[in-house]
Amino acid sequence: MPPRLAKEEGESLMTMHRRSLLKLASGLTAVTLASHALGHRPRPSRVRRDVCILGGGSSGTHAALRLRDLGSSVALVERTHRLGGHAQTYFDDASGVPINIGVVVFENVELVRDYFARLNVSAIPADFSGPPPLPIDFSTGRLVEDYAPPDPAAAGAALYAYRQILAQKLPYLDDGFELPARVPEDLAMPFGRFVEKYSLQALFPTVFLFGQGLGDILAAPSIYVLKNFSAAVVDSILGTGFLTVPAGVSTIYDGAALELGSDVLYESKVLSVERGCRGQYPISVKLSTPEGEVVVESKKLLVAFPPSPKGFASFDFTGSERSLFSSFRPNHYSTGVVRLSGISDATTLQNTGNRTPYALPSLPGVYALSPTGAPGLWNVKYGSPTLLEDRAVQQAIARDVRRIARAGSAPVSLEGFAIFRNHSPFELMASSREVASGFYRRVNGLQGFRDTFYTGATFQTHDSSLIWRFNESLLPKMFT
Repeated sequence: MPPRLAKEEGESLMTMHRRSLLKLASGLTAVTLASHALGHRPRPSRVRRDVCILGGGSSGTHAALRLRDLGSSVALVERTHRLGGHAQTYFDDASGVPINIGVVVFENVELVRDYFARLNVSAIPADFSGPPPLPIDFSTGRLVEDYAPPDPAAAGAALYAYRQILAQKLPYLDDGFELPARVPEDLAMPFGRFVEKYSLQALFPTVFLFGQGLGDILAAPSIYVLKNFSAAVVDSILGTGFLTVPAGVSTIYDGAALELGSDVLYESKVLSVERGCRGQYPISVKLSTPEGEVVVESKKLLVAFPPSPKGFASFDFTGSERSLFSSFRPNHYSTGVVRLSGISDATTLQNTGNRTPYALPSLPGVYALSPTGAPGLWNVKYGSPTLLEDRAVQQAIARDVRRIARAGSAPVSLEGFAIFRNHSPFELMASSREVASGFYRRVNGLQGFRDTFYTGATFQTHDSSLIWRFNESLLPKMFT
């Protein structure tokens, strides 16, 4: 199936036309690629490539581009009509404002800047200024009037102390899950205990802000929080800053789609994965596509989607492979844009626990309702330590807004959802006991087994910048 540039919900024909013209004006190469991509030649029922990549999110898309740079041919298999995964932009017709509903910022590092330049994506320093949020306990709808954030000086001191801990004790955490043979106790203990051990209480609100989607963050094994609130993130807070894409993060993946051309198979469902076949192409992946069944034969397989029983059902896994991946426990994370009325467009409603540790909100629950820059539209994030259905989450958000209005905390009303996306399974975790017993040594041992490799947030963390860094280390090893 020829690749198509994604059109998100709410994107007007005028906006789509303008963006298409900009791409077509970028040069003869882009015109040639676009013409090839928009053709309707039937795809052959059998495709041979050096690498078959399953999953066209942040990790899979970057890997496809970089593997081609390294001289390998690729087939990138994506189950939806667009690349980017959690990196998605809602385009508001009325205001023309692009609203990023998943990935929002990137560390301002050379790898990111080079990637953006390659794809002709303009980025600017992220601006986090704005009026203070309104602290409301969404479980009651009432204002938490006595809430006070930590003293800035204490929070700053705790941030520096935290950075020193990472540098001196855990310098390897930004490089996947390559842990020492004897896993440090700090990584397996619940994060709440880690905070107490190192007196980092003043830093906790900042950690929680970055750790949305990690479920019960106090009970989570510390390794997941430490990797999420990484040295790279701390360095960005302390000086290098973050980047954002004002035209919308989806433009990154529009550019990638244009470059990858017909190497992408959209709307493709994996029917079976067989490894260990005879000959030069030991991997055989059977797909159901809009044009019928396609078999991709490849020398290597790169899995770039989160491990799950459903996602791996069609794989010819051994018992040990299946058992290892079944040890992961997923968290729930949803995001979207809601239409609100009755409050100022600059108002943030922050879910704040009343008399809970560190004023943490109760989960399952909303993290916050945050302004988007578009009149009448707010970003909403929702988390849970267990998986939830979309309808249940949307109903819970609606109840929370009604509760806030009834309590008199804000005269807000929910007018509907402009867009809603479920990003589950999110932040897959092993138990503290499994982390301590060498779980990740066994997971890493699967890299290359039966010509199969793995990338993505599960093998790094939910941070596109660090995922791309992980790819830079992994990909050259695939053919060594």
